[in-house]
Amino acid sequence: MEHNKQVQEEIILKHSKNWLLLHLIFGFLLTITIIGAFIGIPLIVLTILRYSTESFTLHANSLVVKRGVFTRNTNEIPCSKINNINTYRNMLGLVFGYGDIGIYSANASEPEVFKNIANPGKVKDAIKLRMDSFEDSQPNNK
Repeated sequence: MEHNKQVQEEIILKHSKNWLLLHLIFGFLLTITIIGAFIGIPLIVLTILRYSTESFTLHANSLVVKRGVFTRNTNEIPCSKINNINTYRNMLGLVFGYGDIGIYSANASEPEVFKNIANPGKVKDAIKLRMDSFEDSQPNNK
């Protein structure tokens, strides 16, 4: 029983946003103008807060999403409940290798969207691999 618990807690993939530098540079450039100071400084603060307070972790049997600045929301999506995964990439995302991932689960009416994720195709493949291995381990109900 203890061994099974350790297998479930094994972290397969842990991901946090990593486009902080791009947002910080953009915020700094806005800050160097007088009008930009009213936009740039809040943008820098908001980016740091978002960067440090949002993450998702892929475990052997589930995807755990943590979000929140002043409150902490944790959502666990079992791999068995994930129906579909979509990636969204704009032109800059294609050039710099980042994009958004939408995860559709049986438990939610709206997808769980993760924005500005590095290598969204690789992340999607890692999640799909966990979904497929979970489905393969289930006995056939015939």
